[in-house]
Order: sequence, then structure tokens, then C-alpha cells
Amino acid sequence: MPENIFSKTSAEKEIFQGERALMPDYLPEVMPHREKQIEEIAYSLRGAAEGKRTENVLIFGTSGTRKTSSVTYVLKQLQEYSQKVVPIYVNCWESAYFCGPPERHPFNNFIKRIIILVSKKEI
Repeated sequence: MPENIFSKTSAEKEIFQGERALMPDYLPEVMPHREKQIEEIAYSLRGAAEGKRTENVLIFGTSGTRKTSSVTYVLKQLQEYSQKVVPIYVNCWESAYFCGPPERHPFNNFIKRIIILVSKKEI
């Protein structure tokens, strides 16, 4: 019987050191070179730590510039700081249920669905 192909590949040396850092959901402990952006996001959400309304935040930019990581980092810090915060992450590339053309999924429906999820604590 021939040798299993996976026994050969597992014995090979890995190309990357710390391969986990290349995964899309990877969140580093420190976000170098994003201090200014993180500070701006945190400033906009500062009221949430006290249960107050916050500013709306729109993050946009070129693909791969760590927008999602920066926001996730700030929300993680905010949740650790205050129990009054329930961060919700919706990836519109993956969730047509929440996002899509405005005529099919108006923003009000989006907010209503978020409220339902929060009230049922299914998040």
C-alpha cells in the first residue's frame, strides 16, 4: 500500500511562522500603526461604556487595511471595560439576511432584527 499523502505533508517544514496571523479572523494583542484610527473609533463610542448613545461610525477603505480588525479590537476593549455593551458584528459579505439591496432589506429591518437578537440574547 502506498504511503498516505498527508503523512508526507505533515512532516514538511511550514512555510510561515505564526500562520494564524494570516487568518481573516485573527486579532492581534497589539495593533501597531493603527493607534490614531483606534483612538478615533474609541472616541466615537465612548458614551457606550456608560450606557449612553454614541456617534454613528462609518469605516471604509481599501481591502486589507485592517478596518475590521481595528473595529473588533476597539469593541473587545469596550466590552472588557463595560458590561453595558453588547457588540454585534455583521459581515455583509456573508450575511444576506441582514444586508443587501436597500429595497429588499431597508435599514429599519436591519435594526429591528438586531433588537430581536439582543432581546433573545442569541448573539
